[in-house]
Amino acid sequence: MALNLQWGKCRAYLVDEWCRLLDLDTGRMDLSSLDGVYMIWYGGGSPAVLQVGQGVVKNFLREAKTDPAILEYATHGLYASWARVAAGQRDGVARYLTEQLKPVLGGAGAAEPVQVNVPNWQEANV
Repeated sequence: MALNLQWGKCRAYLVDEWCRLLDLDTGRMDLSSLDGVYMIWYGGGSPAVLQVGQGVVKNFLREAKTDPAILEYATHGLYASWARVAAGQRDGVARYLTEQLKPVLGGAGAAEPVQVNVPNWQEANV
């Protein structure tokens, strides 16, 4: 049975939508205590997941905003989402997401895959 993750979104004009990575103010976001998994993707005509990871979400998002490998795709529109996952399941969830989403820049997780709901990331507005 799959874990049902609550994927993070941003509030814009009274509507929840996928967060634009470069617009995230990681200094003001209340993610400092959120440990879990995250994913970064780009939109455009041929959207693709760039990276899947795990750990302290705020740290990864802050680093991603200055990562040259990620910024190379900025013209396509960069997006991010995250979900809280218990420490004992995080590695397996990251592996499952990596296997399902096949991130361009790599993924994470060496444990047995833990099935989760995958966000509908391709619906991101560009």
